Amino acid sequence: MNWIRKIGNWLWLNKERMVLAVMVCILIFRVYQVLNPPPIIGDPKIFGPANPTPPEESPVPLPPAAPQNPVSEDWTRIWRLTPFRFPPPRTAGSGADPNDANSDTLVTLEQIRDIGGGSYRAKIRTASRSAWHAAGDQFEQFTLMSIDPEQNCVSIFSEQEAKNLERCIQ
Repeated sequence: MNWIRKIGNWLWLNKERMVLAVMVCILIFRVYQVLNPPPIIGDPKIFGPANPTPPEESPVPLPPAAPQNPVSEDWTRIWRLTPFRFPPPRTAGSGADPNDANSDTLVTLEQIRDIGGGSYRAKIRTASRSAWHAAGDQFEQFTLMSIDPEQNCVSIFSEQEAKNLERCIQ
């Protein structure tokens, strides 16, 4: 009885080695199969039709012509307005909503200054801060498109509403 216990103990202590030996034997067998493939019986056939038709008998139709260029339209709303931004709901109240893009208090023009060389900067106040901006600058959800010093007005593009806003000094 003692010898059965010794064999069981040895098998339990060496189970990883036995699994490794079985895996090495399977690997050797697979390598042997790859290096010595079985002989090919008969004539190997190439897949495809037995009698291919010549190209003259079945002409391939031409693809349809490319569509004409669309009529020139204003596509800026598509690429400037992000679909993942939703305007907040409008609430009834007497005070101006700071999130309302149509509100005059959201963006105001305070001052226009000549910085030399025909360049101008505009001091623009938003709901959060007031800063100097040149034409083409982006701030918050707005872009300053142009500055008109004669009229004391600026053109600002609102990305949230996808439209141009005209602001003048009051």
